[in-house]
Amino acid sequence: MPFYKLSTEPSDEAKVKIELEGHYLLSFIETNDQAELLPIVFDSTKVFGKSTSLQAPRGLQASSVQKILDSTQYGDAKTSSAFAAISKITLKPGENVTIASLYGKAHHIEAVPDIKDIVTAPGFIQAKAVRARTLINNLTASVETTTANPLFDGAVKQMFLDNSLRGGMPTILGAVDGTMTYDEDPGVKVFHVFSRIHGDLERDYNAFKIDPTFYSQVRFLSQSHS
Repeated sequence: MPFYKLSTEPSDEAKVKIELEGHYLLSFIETNDQAELLPIVFDSTKVFGKSTSLQAPRGLQASSVQKILDSTQYGDAKTSSAFAAISKITLKPGENVTIASLYGKAHHIEAVPDIKDIVTAPGFIQAKAVRARTLINNLTASVETTTANPLFDGAVKQMFLDNSLRGGMPTILGAVDGTMTYDEDPGVKVFHVFSRIHGDLERDYNAFKIDPTFYSQVRFLSQSHS
């Protein structure tokens, strides 16, 4: 269960703040029992070797997964990686395996074992996958398109979802009085969930904070640089 974090907060201040929050990767083969975690390769040089562009796995090409796992890994003060490793697996004709990998953030390293116990429980991943698919289908139901081209139908759906996550999805808060419309009733409010205040979440230089609460809004924390 590797935990990725900075040692101190990189801020321009006179005091040093120790960083406790970080990110984790939990990966396992889905089974009907409590799953066992797969080993993680966190030393990027083991995979990419001298290819500093990280475009070719020179290290893996010159070695094997098992040799990498048996060797010593170093993760301090370098670009880390997060690769789940399977050194050997045998599949009979028609058999298949599903590898589940979860990337997330924890406020402290001590929280990761508890997270592991939850996500490796039988059926947890499948239930989350069904819930995610159901949520996406509900959000995009208003633009459901059926043509002779399934790719076009999917493009319409995906475009609507992307723009909704950027601009917000209107949701009615409050019960409308039976004698008035939504526009006339002052007790009814339109709230745009998923909406953001500023900037693109995809851009690394924009710092965002999303509180883990219902109807949270994205808060922009720092000024972007052009």
